[in-house]
Amino acid sequence: MPQPQNASNWDDESFYRYTGGRWLYNEDKQMADRSVRFNMTELVRAAAISQGCDISACIKVEKLPEGDYNKVSLISLHGGHQVVAKVPNKNAGLPFYTTASEVATMNFGRNVAGLPIPKVYQDIVVGPSTERKFVHDGKRAVNIEKGPWNSALGYILASSTRERECIVRGLRFPRPEGIFGGPGGYKPTAKSKLDVLDDFEKVAAYLLPKDASVHIPVLWHGDLHDNNIFVDPDDPSKVLTIIDWQTTHIAPLFQQARTPGFLDFIGPHPSLGLIPMPPLPDNFDSLSAAEKEEAEKLHSKQSLFKIYEIQSGRNNMPVFKALQHSQTLGIQIISLIFQVFNDGEPIIKGQLIKLALDWEKVVGPNGPPCPLQFTEADIAAQRVDQQRWEEGVQMKGDVLEALGGAAHGWAGWSSHEDYDVLTKKLEIVKEQFLEYMANNEAEKTAWENVWPYRDD
Repeated sequence: MPQPQNASNWDDESFYRYTGGRWLYNEDKQMADRSVRFNMTELVRAAAISQGCDISACIKVEKLPEGDYNKVSLISLHGGHQVVAKVPNKNAGLPFYTTASEVATMNFGRNVAGLPIPKVYQDIVVGPSTERKFVHDGKRAVNIEKGPWNSALGYILASSTRERECIVRGLRFPRPEGIFGGPGGYKPTAKSKLDVLDDFEKVAAYLLPKDASVHIPVLWHGDLHDNNIFVDPDDPSKVLTIIDWQTTHIAPLFQQARTPGFLDFIGPHPSLGLIPMPPLPDNFDSLSAAEKEEAEKLHSKQSLFKIYEIQSGRNNMPVFKALQHSQTLGIQIISLIFQVFNDGEPIIKGQLIKLALDWEKVVGPNGPPCPLQFTEADIAAQRVDQQRWEEGVQMKGDVLEALGGAAHGWAGWSSHEDYDVLTKKLEIVKEQFLEYMANNEAEKTAWENVWPYRDD
C-alpha cells in the first residue's frame, strides 16, 4: 500500500478481505472465513511503538501473500526497521486462544528452549488445546473437553470423544476422502462410525507404547517447510528464525514426532529402523543419462530423509523411538481414530480386526483376553466395505486428476488467472463423471447428490 496523504490513517479494504484467489464452490463461505475486520491504523501504531517511535515513522505497509489462516502485513519504518504483523482469520481457530497460544509458544521457544524464534511484544497457561482437530470443520461448537489432560491416554480418549460428538450431532466433514454414498458404493453411517469408536475405546489403553519416554508431552512445530525457516544467506547452515507457530500444541511425543516437511518428497520413502541407507537402483548403470539424473535426485532425497532418523538416534533418542513406534499397529490405530469423522471407519475396523487376531503379540501370553470379538461375517463385511471405500477414494482421485491433478484435500481454490478455465473444466468433468457412473436418471440424481464439489 503506498503512503497515504494522511500518514496517520492506514485503513484500506484490501487488508481485510481475502485477495489471494477464488473458490469454485462454497465461495461465499470460504471468503467469509478468511475476511476479518480490524483497525489497521492502530496495528501500525502498535508496531511503531514496539520499535520506539510513533506512527508517523511508518513509510509503507505491504500485505504479504496470504495463506489459509492469517492476514500478514510487513510494516516498514524510518531507519530500516520492519515489523511483521499477523491477524488470524475467523477460520484460524478459537478466538483469543489462537493468538494467545502462539504468543505463549513463541515466548517459551525463545526464552526457555533457546530456539531462534521472532520476539513477540506482549505469559504461559496450558489449555484449552488449539489443535485444529479440536476446532476446525464445525468442531469448535461441539461441547467437549479440550484439555489440558493428565496423561497420554486422556488425550487419546478425548480425541475419540470429539469424533463421537461430531457424529452424534450430525456434522458433515467438508472434505471426504472419497466419493461415497452413490449407487453400489460405500455408504457411511453414524452407526458404523460409533461402533468403531466403541471398539477403539475398549482397547485404547493397550495400544499405547510401553516405553514411557515417548509419552512425554511436547511442543512440536508441525509445518517446518522451507518458507517457515529463515537462514543466513551468507551461511545457510545458520538458522536465523522459525515462524508460523500458530496452533502449535502440546501432545504426546508418539503423536507428534515426524520428519520435518522440508525433507519430505514425492516418491518411495526409506523404511524406518536400523537398516542401511537406501541404495541406487540395481539397474542404475544401464539407465539413460536423464534416468540416472532422476535416480540420483530421488536417492539424495531418500538419503536426507533417512539421515534425519539416524541423527535423531544419535542426538535425540526419544524422538528416534517415537519414529519407530509410528510403524506399530497400536499407533497406526490411534492415528487413524482421528479419521472416523472423515469416513475412515472401514480402514480402522480392519486394523481393529487385525489387532484382535494378533492380540497376544500386543499384551503378551499372560495378558488379559481381547475385549473385541469379530465373527467371520463381520470380517467378510469389513472387507466388502473397505473395497468399496477404496473404490470411492480412487473415484475421487480420478476426478481430481481430470481437473489437473489437484491435491486430495482440495477445497475448490483457484488462482484469479485460472478461475474461469477451471470453472468450465469442473462442469465438464462433472458431466463426464455422471455420464460414466449413471445407468439411468435415478442413478444420475443419486450421484449428483453425492458429488463433492458443489455449494452446500
